[in-house]
Amino acid sequence: YYTLANIQKNFVMSDYLLYPNEYTAKHMIEDYMLQNISRGKYILSGYPRNEIFFDSSQRECVKTELELDGKRIYAYLPTYRGSHRDGKNQRNTTYLTYYLYELDAKLTDSEVFYVNLHPLAQKDIDFREFKHIRVFPPQYEVYEFLNAADVLVTDYSSVFFDYAVTKRKIVLFPYDEEEYLSSRGMYMTLDDLPFSRVYNISDLILELRGEKNYDDSQFLKEFCPYDSANASKYLCDAVVLGNLERVRVDNIPN
Repeated sequence: YYTLANIQKNFVMSDYLLYPNEYTAKHMIEDYMLQNISRGKYILSGYPRNEIFFDSSQRECVKTELELDGKRIYAYLPTYRGSHRDGKNQRNTTYLTYYLYELDAKLTDSEVFYVNLHPLAQKDIDFREFKHIRVFPPQYEVYEFLNAADVLVTDYSSVFFDYAVTKRKIVLFPYDEEEYLSSRGMYMTLDDLPFSRVYNISDLILELRGEKNYDDSQFLKEFCPYDSANASKYLCDAVVLGNLERVRVDNIPN
């Protein structure tokens, strides 16, 4: 329980906790048991880190700098399966490596599949073996590069809440869903999400190349109502100037 207590301590010490929607605020405050012990406030506002997804000029700049103009760009950000106790999950690394080899063989020269893994998982994979698969370029912050992607591939990671504001396609690839859920929980089921979902490389290829085939308007309304290109400004206006026109501020409940 020390991990929970350490995070809880950081929350209790804070004057403000920032959440992008009511759903996240409710669960974070309840699950970290902040009621009655925290004297801070929580703010409902867009995440400053998501501002980059509204910057189309930066997106084109990254593509040009990396000589990716005219190519279809995929970004893969899976959840790390290991833990602070076991360090890494070797079995999953084996599965992932196999899938990457299979995927690399099916991709064309007009496609590039970028991967961003946890360092403990990434060090066990030799990306020099692949022709169409690369690691995220280190000269860019993760979201700065993710903004250049045409399609996001992930599984149980919360990154899809952020990338959804681009309104570009998201594909879920939870190839180990049964095994993963046997030891970990989720706040919602995968069926609750609007995104495309596949379990093998052949179907993944079809989804990567296909058009966006789902409606995420309700998802955006519920989980991304505050995200904008000016999220940092609105947040500073609230915290520094007390201007609450574009955000909502409430006390953490007693």
